[in-house]
Amino acid sequence: MLALLNRVRRKVIVGIFLILLLLFAPTLVSVYWHVRYGNAVVYRGKKIPILARWVVYENQPQGLELHRMPVTIIHLKLFPTSSSFSQDVPPKIPVEEAYQSFQSAFWTYMANGVVSGPIRFGKQEDESICMISKPKDPKSYSLVQCELFQGSWNAMFLGEEKDIDSFLQIVRETR
Repeated sequence: MLALLNRVRRKVIVGIFLILLLLFAPTLVSVYWHVRYGNAVVYRGKKIPILARWVVYENQPQGLELHRMPVTIIHLKLFPTSSSFSQDVPPKIPVEEAYQSFQSAFWTYMANGVVSGPIRFGKQEDESICMISKPKDPKSYSLVQCELFQGSWNAMFLGEEKDIDSFLQIVRETR
């Protein structure tokens, strides 16, 4: 009887452990990614920091794709918060004109709700400019688009409003 009770207890413990592993799988994937690759990736000569709970998919020939992982599978979404970084053709016009064109295009074609920006940071060749569009519907995703390194790189974010600051931190720290 005691042996049977011990076997049942062991099976319950293993079952609980497996359920917890499954429940926290996104966190485990993120931790594994950071242990394996570190907190930054170098892509086409630029060092891009990767914050906790973000993972990178580098198999994109046009750019680098980042996804923010939820803590548990309960918060998994069909379309997770994501961002992309890609190298662009440097503008053939003066940088300020390119920035004005970028802002106008964002206001005209990308704005979906409350638009803010331009947000500028960096100096000289590290200068970046970002525009933010937050939807009126809180269930819809926000959009952030940035021109980095005087327009020679592009970064885009599509996700929940609460994740915008972490995306902007990644953009600010990209070198």
